[in-house]
Amino acid sequence: SVDLGDILYFYPDGAKESIFLGKVISTSQSAGAGEMSIQASDFMSLLLKSKITLRFKNKSPEQIAKAILSALDFPIGTIAKTGIKLKKMIFDGETAYNAIIRAYYKASKKNGKKYKPYMNGVKFCIGESGKDSGITLKLGTNVTSTSLDRSAEDVVNRVVVFDENGKKVGTYRNKESEK
Repeated sequence: SVDLGDILYFYPDGAKESIFLGKVISTSQSAGAGEMSIQASDFMSLLLKSKITLRFKNKSPEQIAKAILSALDFPIGTIAKTGIKLKKMIFDGETAYNAIIRAYYKASKKNGKKYKPYMNGVKFCIGESGKDSGITLKLGTNVTSTSLDRSAEDVVNRVVVFDENGKKVGTYRNKESEK
């Protein structure tokens, strides 16, 4: 039996380390088919829900990420080094996840490298994009079935930006998404 809040681990065949660790957030059962669907979310989802208000001056994205994660008592894993100091970053009511990603995005614009967040167990990590994970998922071998669900429920297609004084400095729109 699987209950809400249970911890779910996913191990590829023969692996000693899990490649997914998360909390069960929903379940559904079909009486006739004898199947159970389980939805689990890794712990990065906590960073998507945690709001922060912090200011940084002359700090690198890696310093910003570690400061934010430490403030939330969130376990820290491997954090990619950019070597780039950001002049000023202000986060006011922003999610911890978005703040960290925004800092790395600024560094990415300067050094041309791309970065991606991922979880290693319960630890938040950031690595350079484009590096092979070494894991291959194959339908019928280590994946028994797949499905695709799509939703427009949380689409954001317009962002209004304000400076530290509350003055509107711009609006960014995704017109294709608005259609």
